[in-house]
Amino acid sequence: MPEPDVLCAPPATAAGPASQWLRPTSIAEAVQMRADHAGSQYAAGMTALQLGWPEAPHGSRPDTTVIDISRLDMGPAVMQRPGGWLRIAANAPLEQVRRDPLTARFDALRGLIDAIAATGVRGLATLGGNLCWGTGDAAVFCAAFKTRLITAQGPVTREALPPDALLLAVDIRPAPGFIEKVGFRAAFSPARVLLAGCEWDVHLQLAARLQGLPVAVATVTSAPSRSEIAAVADALCAGAAPDSEDAAILRALCAGRLGARVA
Repeated sequence: MPEPDVLCAPPATAAGPASQWLRPTSIAEAVQMRADHAGSQYAAGMTALQLGWPEAPHGSRPDTTVIDISRLDMGPAVMQRPGGWLRIAANAPLEQVRRDPLTARFDALRGLIDAIAATGVRGLATLGGNLCWGTGDAAVFCAAFKTRLITAQGPVTREALPPDALLLAVDIRPAPGFIEKVGFRAAFSPARVLLAGCEWDVHLQLAARLQGLPVAVATVTSAPSRSEIAAVADALCAGAAPDSEDAAILRALCAGRLGARVA
């Protein structure tokens, strides 16, 4: 392995040439590298960067300085936390998370991982990378499940995650819930429509995103009326054009998921 401050060529798994490839040996060093190299990006599995080259609509361009955090110690892939919460290391490969015994009964999390990527990609892609990508599926899931984000700078909410923060872990409360994705292909593509829901006491926290719009969040009772279902669908479709096909799909998903709960 090269010394921490030595620039090196990207590994063979990368999809394009970065002008600088840095491998820090500690979290503190990674943060300092980001401060020292304007416009640099953290990367672990590199899968989002591969989507970005060569046109880079979502992030890194071939002349970007990449800070490789894949080998940094961010703790176990999955660990138990007080109150039944799980902590998932931001740089842990998704397939490792999926196979961990602690996530065996967390069907919603496994559903998210299945939605993010096919089996071959899950060996590289990470939850942290998908969440920080901007158009990844994890943002909707995290909004519904009220996840806690742990960064090198301290804990933050999903909404307040700074663009230059080094994400270390995601804390999730295993709970009954779901995620549904409608896209141009099953996995590893920006979804046309995403809907996630999580049980919180007597309420259901819902989060959704239509392609090109920000994540929308709404809450409904666990046994809603049909008028409440219509109202929550309206809230989740906020910003969409009246004749939007994607909005119609989201309304249908809401009706299907919540219709069986009608009081």
